[in-house]
Parts: sequence; structure tokens; C-alpha cells
Amino acid sequence: MIRRVLLSLLWLLAATQASAVLAQNPAQTQTCPGPTIDAAALQIEADARFETFRQAAHIPGATLSVVYCGKVVLQRGYGFENIERGVRVDPEQTLFRIGSVSKTLTFVALMQLVEQGLVDPGAPAQTYLKGLDLPAYRGREILVRDLFTHRPGFEDRSAGILFKHGTSGMVGMRQWLGQSMPELVREPGTKTVYSNYGAALAGLIVENVSGEPFHTYIEKHILSPLGMRATSFREPDMPSGFPTLGPQLAGRISTGYFYRNGAFAPQPFTHIWHAAPAGSASATASDMARFMLALLGGESLLQRATIERMQQRPYPDNPTVPDYAWGFRTGWIKGFPTFEHGGSAYTHFSAMVMVPDRQIGVFVSVNGSDDHDAPRKLATRLIEGMIPQAQPIAGWSEAKSLTPAQLRKHEGDYLIDRTSYSRLAKFLGPLMGARKVVGFPDGSLNIQGGMESGVYRQVAPGTFYDPEIDSTVLFTYGSGGRATRMTAGYGHYGFDRIGWWQTLGAFGTVLAAVAMLALWHLVWVRPRRLADKAAQGIPAAIARITTAKAAIGLAFAAALVAMVVQIGVLGQYLAFSWPGSGLWVALVVQYIWLALVLATGIIGVRAAIARSLTKGTMIWLIAVLLVDSLLIAQLWQWNLITLSI
Repeated sequence: MIRRVLLSLLWLLAATQASAVLAQNPAQTQTCPGPTIDAAALQIEADARFETFRQAAHIPGATLSVVYCGKVVLQRGYGFENIERGVRVDPEQTLFRIGSVSKTLTFVALMQLVEQGLVDPGAPAQTYLKGLDLPAYRGREILVRDLFTHRPGFEDRSAGILFKHGTSGMVGMRQWLGQSMPELVREPGTKTVYSNYGAALAGLIVENVSGEPFHTYIEKHILSPLGMRATSFREPDMPSGFPTLGPQLAGRISTGYFYRNGAFAPQPFTHIWHAAPAGSASATASDMARFMLALLGGESLLQRATIERMQQRPYPDNPTVPDYAWGFRTGWIKGFPTFEHGGSAYTHFSAMVMVPDRQIGVFVSVNGSDDHDAPRKLATRLIEGMIPQAQPIAGWSEAKSLTPAQLRKHEGDYLIDRTSYSRLAKFLGPLMGARKVVGFPDGSLNIQGGMESGVYRQVAPGTFYDPEIDSTVLFTYGSGGRATRMTAGYGHYGFDRIGWWQTLGAFGTVLAAVAMLALWHLVWVRPRRLADKAAQGIPAAIARITTAKAAIGLAFAAALVAMVVQIGVLGQYLAFSWPGSGLWVALVVQYIWLALVLATGIIGVRAAIARSLTKGTMIWLIAVLLVDSLLIAQLWQWNLITLSI
């Protein structure tokens, strides 16, 4: 109770001081679009907000930097860099894994080459990737700008290959890109679907065109000019021949933690060197402040006009929702456009959010959190407090209700498109990326499942917003105005409308039917056959094979359920353990069951031709094989009948 009272007082004091500061200097200058910020008041607000997030999301440590109008106005460290050693976070000394925020450094490097005329963003990426053969989709090649905007058209292939614990079998970026290329499943340039592989290709272009190793180019042309001495794409403890982070910086990287059973459990270092441009960087909050200042007001990295160009979307097909510009995500805070990027490195989560019109930038990184979006939420709240007055978002209007007929055109099941299409991991799509849209009588849409779960109202044609969770979705329509796709996740990905047959519910229904028929055979049909001489007309071969199939069918159903449970338990660890022991067991049992189904069908056909089956037995056998066929169709649909891991 005392703690809550103190937090409330901190909030009140922060709000009071912030209001006073804004009132002190309402005039705008030519270089600074807003009033002076009181660093002391901002620190009080940041401390109070972080404490709220720390308790709610179990955050062991965090680092924060805030820039405003060309200056660093706040740097803070919270909690522990290493709990076991009792080392606290220092914003100038402690390095955090910034995950995909690394991509912003990669794309700035690539844009430097564009600015110098060495790379044409409208040219095929293949032009700069000699030795690596990129596919084309129906004649449309992947352009360089498609890499910037996460529109190369690749399926997602990351489970089990993107992150590594330890360096056994470590390969270089060029080799990894060659052996891990995803399938091209959509026309490049048409849909934003977040691509780590595409970002790694961008890094290889930097390396090829500059003639320097990627990490060396970043150090010489970005980190050194900005004085970012504690930032590096290198990783510690690398094998001989690989660039290794020196012990001075390696010893200052914060340990990552999971919160389990009431305690923080330290996790091993996560390597991503093979795809370094997509996310291997570590940095301090102080260094990231330098980077934000260069992007917001300086010309030390790029010309002012180039930075402004990077904030504009080359594919402006959905201006009323967040999406990607040139390597950065765009959105709004209080109606002002943002220029930002988030990052995840297994245990570490980060956000860099800038508001160019207000000359504000906030970087937040944590070394563990139950809420992976906590850094962006904290950054957003701080920025909201620094902007005195909101402005309307261009193209948005007051929230509107839909008619029952309009609701029906949106209702249905949707499946994530940031998934595997050609490999076994396709089965993760319905397990983790299914959404259901339901219309409410008040004219709002309820999205069920995942981080998009909420109640949305229309704010622009096709655009819906939930202010409670600050989430925006965009619907794309087909013939008759029926929704065919839903874009969400800050533009990261979308969800394609699917039929009932493609839902997890359909899979479960068919699997349950197979299990029930198998159980009925084992507890009723077979015992009755043994006890009732009238049933002896069933050929012995069919009796044996159907009994074996029923037993293996039950085992297969149990293995699939166990596999799904294991996937749920593993959660994030799937990034390292895919496909996992549960799936291997299920696959082995699956192929035994498939062999028995085939044998049952062959023997059944032969018996039918020989007319050795009674009418009742024939009906029973056809019914069982029909249900088995439905399950086989489901297994085929989700790539479970495959050897492509």
C-alpha cells in the first residue's frame, strides 16, 4: 500500500512539474519545435513509469536515453546488468542486445551507398549479390527497395536457424544466406511481411559494394563518426576466423533473463552472427542517443534530404495505418508521425522511437520482460508527455460503427502470412498466428487471438483502431466488398482470410474423429468380434491390420496433442529447439499410421473384389478410411507429411 501511494505521488509530481515546464516556455524556436523540457521532471516521470512496467512485466534491468532538440536530456539505468554479480545497469557502460534495431544501422549503411550513387534502389537486388542466385516471382525480381520495406516476397524461415546458443557449426553470413534461402511465395513489392532474411541480404549488398566486411563498414562509416564506441555487431566467444567482440565490451553485455517460478533465471548468450545485419548488434543507451541525434538533426551520416526521404514510404498503399518506409517503421504518437524500430533478441527487447516533427527520440532496452512490447510502450508514454497537444491523424475521422451487413463482410477466420509455406514449420501458423474477427451489436469488430486482441472501430475506409491497446488494423477487400486480408503488427505482417477447413478447429475435429473411431474399434468392435461368432466373417488380415491401425491411430493422436502442448510450453525456445522431440515422435508415429492406412485400403479393396466382406463390414471400413483420408488431407495441408524441416 505504501509503495502504491509513493508511486501515485511520483506520478502527480511528474505531471505537475511537466505542466509547469510546458507553461514556462510556450514559444517555439526555429530549431526546436516545442517548449523546453525539464530534465528533472522527465526523470521523475521515467522512474515512475519504469517502476510500473517493472512490476507488471517482471523486468530485471533496463536502459533508457531521451534526446530532444539536438541534446541528450535524459539517460537512465534501471535494475541489474547481472543479478548474480549484483552489477547494476549503467546507461553509458552497460551494453544491451538491441535485436532488430540493428537493422536501422544496416539500412542507413545501405542508404549511404545509395546516396553515393553506388546502389540504385530501383535496381534488382541480384545486381549487387554476385554468387547468390535470388529467385523471381513470375518474372518480377526483388528490387533493392523491397529489402528496405520488407517486401521481398519471401516466406518466413527462422525457427531453428536464426538464433543459436553456442557457436558450434557457426557459418559466415554469405554461406548462411546461400544455404537458408526461403521460398519466394508472393510477388515482391506487394505486401509488407517482415523479413530477417531480406535485411541480411541488405547487409551483404553493403559488403559487396563497399568491398569491406559488413561489420568493418559499420564501424568505419557509422559507429566511429558518431563516437559510438560501445556499439558493435561483433559477438563474444566466436570461433577462430570470425570477428570477435573484445573482452572489455563483452564483459559489459547485460545478461538476459526469463522470469520463472518467482525468480529470474539467467539465459545463455544468443548468437545471430550468421545473419548479423538483421540483429546482432549490442549497444549502450548513450550510444543510441548519438545515433538518434544524427538521424533527427545532423548530417554526419546522411544528407538531410536523404534522411527525410527515408521517412517516406516508397509504397504508399496504406497511408492510414503504420507500415515500413526505408528501413524504419512509421506510425503516430499524438497524431505526429514516428520514425522507429523495435527489436527482440530472445531475452532482450528494445525500441527506438523518434518523432522528427518534434525533434524527440527515445531509446529503451530491457534484458527480460513478460511483455515484449514493454520498451515501446514506455517510450510512447514518455513521448506523449513531451508533446503538449495532439493533432489529428491525416485521413482519420471520428470512430464509426458498422452496419450488420458491413460486419458480416469482415467476420471470419484469418491466418498469419509471416509463416513458412514450404516446410514443416507451416504447422506453427494455425497454432500461433490464427485470428478470428467477430462483429458486435454496437457496430464494432472484435479481434480474437494474439497481440491484436481487442475491440476496433472504423476511423478511415478499411482502417480500424482500438485506443485501449493502441492498435491499428487495415482490411483489404475483394469482390463484393468482402474482407480478404487484415494487416496488423505495426505493418510487420498480415492475416489472410481462410475457410473453416484451414482452421485449427477443423484439424482438431478430424483428429478427434479418427481417435474416437480407433477407440471404438479397440473397445467395442474387436471384443465383439472375438465374442460373437456371427462376426467371424471378417477376414483375419483385415481384422489384424485394422486393429493395429486403430492402436497406432490413437498413439498418433496422442503424439500430436503432446507436440502441440510442447510447442506451447517451449514458447520462445522454439527459436532454438525446432522441430523438437515431440514433433519427431509424432512424425515417426505418423508414418507408421500412414503405412497401416495404405495397407488397410489395399487389403480392403482386395477383399471387396473377392466379396469376402459383409455389407456391414464394408460400410464400417469405408467410413473409417474416409475419416482417415480427411486427416491425411489435413496433414498434407500443414506440411506434416514432409521431410523438409
